[in-house]
Amino acid sequence: MSVTSNFVVSLVKTIKDPSHAAVYEDNYFTSIGLAKYPRSEYGCRYVGTARENRVGQPPMKSVKEMSKKTTQRGKLDYVSTDSILVARWKDNRIVTILSTEPMGTVDCYDRAQKRKVPIPCPSAIHMYNNRMGGIDKSDMFTHLYKTPFKAKRYYMRLLAYLLNLIICKAWILYKMECFALLENPKPLKDF
Repeated sequence: MSVTSNFVVSLVKTIKDPSHAAVYEDNYFTSIGLAKYPRSEYGCRYVGTARENRVGQPPMKSVKEMSKKTTQRGKLDYVSTDSILVARWKDNRIVTILSTEPMGTVDCYDRAQKRKVPIPCPSAIHMYNNRMGGIDKSDMFTHLYKTPFKAKRYYMRLLAYLLNLIICKAWILYKMECFALLENPKPLKDF
């Protein structure tokens, strides 16, 4: 396995009950070997978007073919082997996904019918969209609220980034604690 795959494997080893867990990855980490490993070794489900060069040459339409204007939104092409689903789905962009999850449906707005209609979609895409976003939100917050710090040395820039990351994480934890207190207010002690 690649170096990036070893990061994921080491994290899967720390899961207390992997048979009831699922791993969601973005395209930087996902590969066919990595999708097979957690399922076979730990019984853990796996879902991840993939780059075109990491899925090999499955017998399905290429990204170039699916990105043509003649291909309708919601078009799905998939191959399933060894309990792994490799699917390419056209939404706003072309998404290639590797999963150990089955197919499902999703509601998309159809301009011709002017209403939402169910279309076939890998259930992994719906699950991935619901569960991913922690890193994306963290990156968004660190870039929105940067501290004004410029440096020529790389380690100073790294230090500034870590400082921004720590501040954003502290803010998120603070907000979570505030919402927890609003839901379950603690009674004031009598004097």
